[in-house]
Amino acid sequence: MDESQLPLLTQSVLTIAGKTIKILHPKYQEGKYSHLSQGGLWAPIWGSSLILAEILSFLKLSGLKVLEIGAGMGLTSIAAALSGATQVYLTDYAKEAVLIGKKNAGIES
Repeated sequence: MDESQLPLLTQSVLTIAGKTIKILHPKYQEGKYSHLSQGGLWAPIWGSSLILAEILSFLKLSGLKVLEIGAGMGLTSIAAALSGATQVYLTDYAKEAVLIGKKNAGIES
């Protein structure tokens, strides 16, 4: 899969521990994500990822490696990197999620 196959994206601007983070994510179609692979479970910015990102912002992760399983848009992976993690691995079953997560993290595919 390449970027030309990604769904229509929109951007949300979030504030995590005083830092502004811009997150690309699929746009709702008719109020749902069911048109996306895996039923779109990976597409929304979940409340739990906002809370985990906030918690990570208070931790000192310097020198640590972080693995996020089911990363979706990569918000918590980005928060881990901002908290000093040396290496962050963003994974998800949905290929679209990994591509969008990498875009959010500023990594070229």
